[in-house]
Amino acid sequence: MSLQNDAGETTLYIAADNNLEQVFNYLLTFADLSSLLIRSKLDMNPFHIASKRGHLGTTTTFNYQDPRGYNEAFVEQFRIFHNELKDFFNAGSLTEQLESIKDSLHRKTLSALSLFLECKKSLDKMDELGNFLKKDGVDLLMKALQSLFSLRTLLVKGLESGLRNDAPNAAIAMCQKWRFCEIGLEDYSFVLLSRQLRIHCLGDKWFPCVHLYIM
Repeated sequence: MSLQNDAGETTLYIAADNNLEQVFNYLLTFADLSSLLIRSKLDMNPFHIASKRGHLGTTTTFNYQDPRGYNEAFVEQFRIFHNELKDFFNAGSLTEQLESIKDSLHRKTLSALSLFLECKKSLDKMDELGNFLKKDGVDLLMKALQSLFSLRTLLVKGLESGLRNDAPNAAIAMCQKWRFCEIGLEDYSFVLLSRQLRIHCLGDKWFPCVHLYIM
């Protein structure tokens, strides 16, 4: 696994470079941490080149395998890299993205975030349509949309205030995270609205909810 070609590329590197997920997954069973971190003459290891090519699937394959049989240091380093990669590509779930900005929020926005996450967590447990009608799911759906709207409004206001020209890189990065969260909330709102469309006979509960979002 440590053999390299003239370009300094290992078999793992070549598989990652060409997005050969099944081959990459198979080769991982023979790899250890040292062979995985071998760099090519471009000064990149297999995960670096996969990231550069946008082959996120290649780098996430191992994370969901049973880690038994792998060196603990190897598993830990990979998980750290995987989390960094998800952050770089903004590939985390909406909940993960929102959790990542908690420390930057004021009390009012943090309260709105907590309420939305609580509603979302409850909704995630109601996957089947029948559960909505049996467990007051319609009211919860409206509450989730209202909390989403409130949270998104606060984030947009914060983004509109902008940054100073001499803002540090950390502040710029956090501002970008806020923007990704705002976009993620907008996308999720359509998920909630599509659930509304699937529910029949809601009476006057439907219209206030849609009107709230349009405003």
